[in-house]
Formats: sequence, structure tokens, C-alpha cells
Amino acid sequence: MTLSRFLQIYLSSLPYLGWIRSIPTERQKIITQAYKKLEMVSLNLINRKKAEIQKEMQGLSKADFDEKEGHYDATGVARGKDLLHLMMRANMAEDVSEKEKLSDNELLGQITTLLLAGHETTSTQTTWTLHLLAEHPEIQRKLREEIHEHFGKGMERQIGYDEISSMKYLDCVVKEAMRFSSPVPTTIRVSSEDDVIPLSRSYHCHNDPSKTFDRIPISKGQEILIPIQAFNLSTDIWGPTAQQFDPTRWFEESLPSNARNSGLPLHLLTFIAGPRGCIGNRFAIAEFKALLVGLVGRFNFESVQGWEVEPKQTIVVRPRIVGQEHVGPQMPLRISRI
Repeated sequence: MTLSRFLQIYLSSLPYLGWIRSIPTERQKIITQAYKKLEMVSLNLINRKKAEIQKEMQGLSKADFDEKEGHYDATGVARGKDLLHLMMRANMAEDVSEKEKLSDNELLGQITTLLLAGHETTSTQTTWTLHLLAEHPEIQRKLREEIHEHFGKGMERQIGYDEISSMKYLDCVVKEAMRFSSPVPTTIRVSSEDDVIPLSRSYHCHNDPSKTFDRIPISKGQEILIPIQAFNLSTDIWGPTAQQFDPTRWFEESLPSNARNSGLPLHLLTFIAGPRGCIGNRFAIAEFKALLVGLVGRFNFESVQGWEVEPKQTIVVRPRIVGQEHVGPQMPLRISRI
């Protein structure tokens, strides 16, 4: 955040100065170029998939095509299992009405969402979790023991969804990592109507300490900051050890009652909640678990002594090394094969 960027955001929030936000800056040019590249790649994917599916479907209904046998490639592996293929196949079926189909622009939006929201968050979460495991070798050792118990010391068995879903300590490590270092620390929502947000307790007014308030009035169109990481590390919810990385808090008998009764997915704010919550949370967790099993099962991770890692917030929280800020985001770890 440069001074000019800060002034641009601040001034554009004032009455009649909203046009300042549209002034082209070097940062905005980079973002525009990156998004154009992303759209180009996504469009190439759509066109290639569309040609494949048209050749395969040959006038079949979606139901008939789903039941079609022999849908395998030359190596005997089933094709068309990826999300984009399934989405486009349904979109191109003759028995699906036009109003239920997505336009190419809508498909483009779906792909860019999957690439941006799905890839970057899981990648960042994995980065910070390996750092946490390097700083807590006993937790890393215990996780590896469970992994080898399920998949063998040589990791010879294939990683399957049912098996990683049954691993209790892996589940605890994953949830604690998502609590302790959420890749997206804050987000913003805009109120669609006037409302009142009730608070969990009363607070003293800043201007008159003799008065208290226990709710906040919200106006239509007002931006509301949702402090994801602050909630996940709150001692009111997680108890006095909230600032510590401790997977055992997720065992059934150890989970704090305030967290248990929060009504949030996984008892965390990491995936938000409600109609604007993350629709891919179950997929993200399964993907994250598979990555940890594959990495921790095969490699040991240690911190680099004397190098201090600090968080740097962009849209996600990336790591960098104190004194090496000019290098940009990095997470140096000493890695050795098991």
C-alpha cells in the first residue's frame, strides 16, 4: 500500500469524488493485464473442452451420455471427471433448457473464480501450515505417524478421499491450521438494507464512558469489515490458548463450547457463512488434506535458523523474510526425504 494508493482509496470514498478510483495507476495496469491473461487461458480451456464434448456427445442427451460405457482414454483412465468437463457437458446437453445453461461469459467467470479463489487460498494455506509444522516438530511427527499408519512408510498406497476423511489427527491439524493462519484474514460485505447488528456484550461509549451500547445500527449500502482472523484467534471464543497452535483443541472433548455453538461451518469463520459463504469449502479441505498427506508423508520440514518469517497482507497473507523484503514473498524451509 503506497501513499498514492491510500490517498486514492480515501479520496474516492468522499462525496462526489468516486471518479478518483478509476484513475489508471501502475498497480491497476498490472491487475488488468493479469486478468486479461487469465481470461485468455480460461477461454482457450472452454474452446478446447467444447470441441472434445461435441465430438463425444454426438446428439446424446445428458442422461444417456452419463450412462455411456467405454468413456475412457487410451490408457484406460476415465475421462470427463474434472469439474469444467462436467459443467460444460451439462451446459451443452440437448435436454437441458436454454434458461438453465450458462453463457460462455458465465463459464469464463466460473473458471476464473476456481483458479483465483480455489488455487491461491489452498496454496497459501499449505505454505503457512508447513511453516507451523516445521516450528512444531512433535506435531509434525505425530501427523506423519498417522499418515504412515494409513498409507505405509513408503507411501505406496494411493491417497483416497474416504481414507483421508477418517484420519482424526489429520483433521485436527487441518482445522487448527485454518483457524490459526487463515489465508484470507478479512473480507468486506455491503449491507443491502438498514439493519442493526447485536453485540455479544455491552461496551462503554468512547465520548461518554457513563453510557453503554450493545448494538450497532447499519445503513443500506454501508461497507462492513468482517475480521476473519480476529474471530479465529479470539480468546472469548477459543479460550486462553487461542494464540497457540494446538491441534488437540479439536478433539470432541476439548472443543470450547463458544466455538462449538458458533453456528459456523467447521466452527470457523475461515469460509465465512450464509448465502455468500465459500461454496467450495469441502473440496478445499479434501484438497488440502491430500496435499499434506503427500508432503508430510514423504518429507521432513524444518525452519531455517536465524530467518524471521513475517506475514504480509495482500488479498491473501503471504510470508516474507525480515530484512529480505525486496525479494518478495518467500517461505524458506529445510526439506529432507523421509
